[in-house]
Amino acid sequence: MKKIVFFVLFFSILTFLYPQAEESLENYIKQGQERYVAKDFPKAIHFWEKGLQLAKERQDKAKALIFFKAIGDAYVNLFCKEKAIKSYEDALKITKEMKNRKNEALTLYYMGNAYKILKDRENEAFSYKLSMAIFEDIEVKDIVIIDLLVFFSKYFNNIEKQILYSEQFLNMLEKTRNEEAKAMCYHDLGITYDSLEKFDKAWEYFSRSLEIFQKNGNKKYQLKAFNGMGCISIAISDYPKALECFQKAITLSQELKDKEAEMWAFCNMGIVYLEQEKYSKALQYLLKAKEICEKDLHKFDSIFCCKLGLLYARIGNTSAAWTWTEKALSIAKEEGNKKDEALAQENFGVIYFLLGNYSKALVHYKEILRLSEEMQSECNKASSYYDMAVIYTQQGNYNKALEYAKICHSIFQKKNIKRMESHSTNLLGLIYAGMGDSHSALKYYHESWKQMKELGMDSFLPDSNIYKIHLENEDISKISEHQGMFKALGLQELLQKDYQKAKQKFSSLLSRIQKDRQFNFLFISYTGLGLACEGLEEYEEAAQNYSKACQILEKIRVQIPQAERIQFFNPKEFSLPRLEAYEGLARTSLSLPEGAKGSFYYTECTRARAFIEACSRRYGIQEMRISSDLAREELEIQEKTVSLYKRIENTILKEESRGLEELEEELRRVNCKEDMLIEKLRKEYPEYASIRYPQPMRWESIILKPDEVLIEYEVTKAYTIALVGKQGILKYHKIPINRKEIANLVKEYRKYLQSIQSSQELEIDTARIAKKLYDLLFLPLLEMKDGNGMPMISKDSRIIIMPDEILGILPFESLIAVLPEKLEIKQGLYSSIIAGIEYLGDQYDIAYYHSATALTLHRNFPKATKPSKKMLVLADPVFHAQDSRYTITQDEYTKLGTNLVIQYMGLGGLRKGVSKIKAEEKETPQDEEIFFQRLARTGDLANKLAEKVFPERSDILKGMEASEENLFQKSLNDYQYLVFATHGILDTAVPYIHEPALVLSQPGVKESQNGFLTLGKVMQLKLQADLVALTACQTGLGKYIDGEGVMGLGRAFQYAGARSVLVSLWSVDENSTTILVEKFFEYLKSGKSNRESIRLARNYIRSQGYEHPFFWTPFILIGE
Repeated sequence: MKKIVFFVLFFSILTFLYPQAEESLENYIKQGQERYVAKDFPKAIHFWEKGLQLAKERQDKAKALIFFKAIGDAYVNLFCKEKAIKSYEDALKITKEMKNRKNEALTLYYMGNAYKILKDRENEAFSYKLSMAIFEDIEVKDIVIIDLLVFFSKYFNNIEKQILYSEQFLNMLEKTRNEEAKAMCYHDLGITYDSLEKFDKAWEYFSRSLEIFQKNGNKKYQLKAFNGMGCISIAISDYPKALECFQKAITLSQELKDKEAEMWAFCNMGIVYLEQEKYSKALQYLLKAKEICEKDLHKFDSIFCCKLGLLYARIGNTSAAWTWTEKALSIAKEEGNKKDEALAQENFGVIYFLLGNYSKALVHYKEILRLSEEMQSECNKASSYYDMAVIYTQQGNYNKALEYAKICHSIFQKKNIKRMESHSTNLLGLIYAGMGDSHSALKYYHESWKQMKELGMDSFLPDSNIYKIHLENEDISKISEHQGMFKALGLQELLQKDYQKAKQKFSSLLSRIQKDRQFNFLFISYTGLGLACEGLEEYEEAAQNYSKACQILEKIRVQIPQAERIQFFNPKEFSLPRLEAYEGLARTSLSLPEGAKGSFYYTECTRARAFIEACSRRYGIQEMRISSDLAREELEIQEKTVSLYKRIENTILKEESRGLEELEEELRRVNCKEDMLIEKLRKEYPEYASIRYPQPMRWESIILKPDEVLIEYEVTKAYTIALVGKQGILKYHKIPINRKEIANLVKEYRKYLQSIQSSQELEIDTARIAKKLYDLLFLPLLEMKDGNGMPMISKDSRIIIMPDEILGILPFESLIAVLPEKLEIKQGLYSSIIAGIEYLGDQYDIAYYHSATALTLHRNFPKATKPSKKMLVLADPVFHAQDSRYTITQDEYTKLGTNLVIQYMGLGGLRKGVSKIKAEEKETPQDEEIFFQRLARTGDLANKLAEKVFPERSDILKGMEASEENLFQKSLNDYQYLVFATHGILDTAVPYIHEPALVLSQPGVKESQNGFLTLGKVMQLKLQADLVALTACQTGLGKYIDGEGVMGLGRAFQYAGARSVLVSLWSVDENSTTILVEKFFEYLKSGKSNRESIRLARNYIRSQGYEHPFFWTPFILIGE
């Protein structure tokens, strides 16, 4: 097309416009052109200036215009900017004098070209803009004008105009019968529609151009057409067609000896194999492309660097992946190429994702979203949403994952990108499965399976996911129907309790896959063998297999950054929870010589692992220093370990045996080096080592005070274990109730307490359930004796409970120890009560902790400094603009989300006559508005605490001051006590808040904030508080995560550094809670311990008429 433009412009100026020029002027033009072609620009200027002088003398403006333009061109080649522009400006004056709009626009176009060569981007764009405006204003446009308008539309990225003018140009070319020009226009339209991601139209135009180029033998443009068609084939996942196109491109580029084209053809072949996850083939072609870049082109392109970096990331060579991706990003930014910049950002996201560092991966995917918006690229946007949805799924944030997965699925459908549509459909199934909606999950899995089959893709992902759903539902008929390739797993036989056959199948599977060493199938095999052997009462063999499964998990876990380990134990491998092997060891140890101590250790392996590591880091690892050489060695070993694990995994998956032994030998050397380093650190820097490399502790290392008794529960699929210990002694008791049964019992008990709407409903229906729970969970423990025949739990014992799973939301204090056979009901001041009843909380001082290891860590590593201030109280926030305390204009009111009046939350949740709706069970529409009822009594509480209980060094944030902005302006690590007296919400109460949160003042919230103190924000805090009191409802609730426990706001504050947290387990009453919290802090001030203070505060409000457990047991103390 450039040739056509040049000749059309040249002849239109010299022949059509000025046919009657004088011979002498023509001679000067000709002589100047000869010197110009010879690159003797000064001599060319000499002849043209003579001609210009003659044209001026003759007042021949047409010829003067030609000379000015020619002189300008020559000065541009000499890089004499001022003289060049002066010549063009003189030419422009003549066009205006001649009132020739076309020549004026052409001259501005030439000026733009000059500025482009002289690298003056601003004036280049300005000249082109003026030229385009004049051409568009000309009513009758010839082929030259239309062709230039196509050019300008491309330059200004106006796709709509580019297509319009290209179609007009094609219509004009039809009259000229210029097939070459038509083919080039078709080719350009193919590129345009490809950029619009309209792949059907792009393919159509590339095909038309290819047909003409093949007829006239234009191999150069045949090559370009094949490359374009190959790229489209990749986009729509037609890999055989893509390979065919790029292979022809390789042949043509070699025939033409076009090294740049050959490089791209090899690069594109590599990209196809990379998309198909055929990494050895991909590397083969990309290294050929790299060789051409180095030897022949002496430069690299950002896209090539991106793809090579991505390949290295996939095969686990992180260092090389990082190097090539940084190179790609640098080139893209230098060229101002946002599309390539987005590719580089995607690479960084993949690298961090494969390393398990999801937080950093999200940062890069969000940057891609920003770039996609600027480029208006729907496909880039969809890919980024897909990647983020995958990460949120891994993190268990299913609400956010679902939102993003739906967006990307819709775009992939609209753009007809079938491969990614099938993957996003499968992802939707995974998300619904994680949310517990197996019906919806199956629907999407079946749809994904169908899509993949139609595309000729491997349907292993949806196949396996369908099978997992049926396993979890224990649907034997469906399992038999769908097991297919999974028949060898033996999982069906475990369900049917045919342990001998299950053992045979898992043994057979293990013998086949040991060579492949796929971590997930090895885990399934060893865990399955453990379950089968345990069912056959072959406990020693069961323990050996469970132990091997645990070793595999620990190897995988060390590859993940500590900040991301919180979700590690949550996934399942073909319906087998990752914690199954540890629970199996906890059970089988009881039948082996290690007994209770062995069971205790493996139980600790299932408890708050990431929390323990977070606590370790909180206790000063940032302040601790080791030598720079050891620090560097430690970092190198960590990076090398992660890289080697990934390379081994990919080598195994791709069945590439060559090099596997070398990689495994290298990993052994690195592991040995790491063991030696840790041993050295334990000797030279013992405190750093104990914090940097914390492990679940053995019973002998647990620190307990003389009067303390630890009760650690382990809920399993078979039965529940209670481990009871005090200084130097550990015993166990098997409780004959399994996971499902105990969950149903606790849910039944809590269901009643959570549904209360008025004091009239505070009846005695739950008394018998509370007694049953006591008889199961606590009464048998009172009969346990130590080695001297003395009770393990005496009347003076102070109890520390480590609950498990559903027991984490059960207030043990409310369990009934003594219930008269004949129930005598009395009417108390605020509720009905049972005469003669005695609660467990009446008998014992109880506290809770996540694990014995975490407790010991806290006791081993006291705080480095004491907080300088006593207390910060945040209370009685302003929730809506109608509040009289809000003085800002109504226009600034920040809306929240639904017109559902959530009055039962926080301290104001149980006022009489108010219908209570369970927000955690009701999905609120996005376009409604939420109002939270004012909590006026909490303001009084704040005043009493700060003015009477702790009058010195205390601060209050109340009313409009109780805002997110003001809270974060405070140095929160300066306070010994923090009190949050406001509403609390769970993760589905407000449509756009996807995690538990405390509600702060809402009107006038800044754009960068949302007025909620979310779980995620809390975990980023750094606190030194002895105690955080969360007086809102259900702050002790949250999502249960395997290996961690209940992740709610209480746990989040402990992650942030609080030693103890006071939380609630259901919606609380305003009056009784206000009194309880006030008395609790009064007792603390008097010198009582946390545990004693909460017990005395409960007793006090009971004496004031709040006798029903609903009032005094929802608050529990977690921590010291």
